[in-house]
Amino acid sequence: MKIDRSKITLLIATLFFLLSCSKFTEKSGCSPKIDKNGKTTVTIGIFQPIITLVPRSVFHSTTANFLHNIFEQLIVIGDDLEPKPLLAKRWEFIDALTLDIYLREGVKFHNNKTMDAHDVITSLQDSIKNFTRYRITYFSEVIGKIEYIDKLQIRLHLTRSSPIILYYLPSIVVTPADIDLTSEPIGTGPYFFVKQQDNVIELKKFPNYHSKNEGPDTIKFVYFKNKFNAIKEYNSCKVDMLADVPIEIFQTLKIGSKGKIEKSISVVTYLSLSPLVEQFRNIKVREAIDLALDREKLVKELLKGEGKPANQMFPPTVIGYDPTIPPKKFDPTLARKILKEELPSDFSVDLYFSPDKNATPIIEMFENVGLKVEPKPTEWPKLFQLKTRPPLYFGGFKYSYDTPMVFFDSYLSNEENDSFPKSYFENVKISALLTKLTLTHNISEIKTVIRTIGQLLTEEKYIIPLFYTYDLYFIQKYLEQGFHPNIDTLGKHIKIIKDRR
Repeated sequence: MKIDRSKITLLIATLFFLLSCSKFTEKSGCSPKIDKNGKTTVTIGIFQPIITLVPRSVFHSTTANFLHNIFEQLIVIGDDLEPKPLLAKRWEFIDALTLDIYLREGVKFHNNKTMDAHDVITSLQDSIKNFTRYRITYFSEVIGKIEYIDKLQIRLHLTRSSPIILYYLPSIVVTPADIDLTSEPIGTGPYFFVKQQDNVIELKKFPNYHSKNEGPDTIKFVYFKNKFNAIKEYNSCKVDMLADVPIEIFQTLKIGSKGKIEKSISVVTYLSLSPLVEQFRNIKVREAIDLALDREKLVKELLKGEGKPANQMFPPTVIGYDPTIPPKKFDPTLARKILKEELPSDFSVDLYFSPDKNATPIIEMFENVGLKVEPKPTEWPKLFQLKTRPPLYFGGFKYSYDTPMVFFDSYLSNEENDSFPKSYFENVKISALLTKLTLTHNISEIKTVIRTIGQLLTEEKYIIPLFYTYDLYFIQKYLEQGFHPNIDTLGKHIKIIKDRR
């Protein structure tokens, strides 16, 4: 057997580095940064840069989570997956087409201006006009007019009955009406922006925040382009928390770290099969493809065990998750038999995926059952330019605000969109349920309808879930992180256990 000496040398060097970091941490111990005046500072290491401070142009999850320290919404989704007031005090449907929103009194922006209805109206209008996520397309279709009632009340006139608008409102943050956000990132959040210098952004606790804030007085976000520098800084106690840790770094850091590990599921990775491919309209073929996939192996090889096999498109932290759906079966023998009977011998299909994804294990599983696939690694901009959905697509979907509404807009709509064709497949039952979803005002019924849609999606197998991915965090032992089950807002919920200094 040939020995790769360069790999051996690298392994020895890595182990030596980790052991030395571990001994340093164990010997000296890490403690919170508290100055002589009792002011606390927490430093958070991140592996992707903060790409903007403008909240209405965010597609980037790390940036979006960071901005939730500065900006806030009218409504958020609670741990029970129901809408909760934040900057809104309450809301009321006057009738099927009229929604009144009453604002919290005395809310201050970071420039100490008091928030009023004009700010909220401007924020809604700017979002409808500028924000390009699918969910905002929904707003432009449903909100016909926004009316000023008084300084603490607005009225939304809807073009059609849409109680589920409450599940979309968490995507819009409120900002001052008279501020250029590109020059001044001013919100109502618990922290205000201080400065950005090189790879470090500093926030400080807002003294006039409308609610209790037990977090640190200062939070610093440090972007590590060199991932192994993040390990060094964390193990030498200079960094208090590492957020959204890449799998390879997570595996390495586990060896030498004395901190705590936190995990949260928000991403489901899946395969989508286009009904435009005639053979995929055969349910037996879709079932065979489902049976060909060894999800346990995918989690082990692609996630190094830091995830779990998925049996439905909604993870456990999202409204619509159904705990009664059984685990997926893996039966390559049966899959091979079905495909041999149902597909012509010369059948092959293109598999599209982002170049940063490793599709090799999936391709090998398909080859094992006789399904010929042609790999088509394609950058996101080119995927958006496709006139029809890819025949076979391997991708991921990150749920935001604990709601599958964006998923419905993206995958189940039969309408065309200028930037992406949204035609997927027609299912009479699902179409009827989507219509029902827009008409009911009962939150319990909304949950039931969404769960039923999830069950039908699982049965249809045009969208085949593969695995749930963990968002991974390392946290020093003297910190407590109050994680929301789905939105891991960086910094906002951190508490220091001061008696562990």
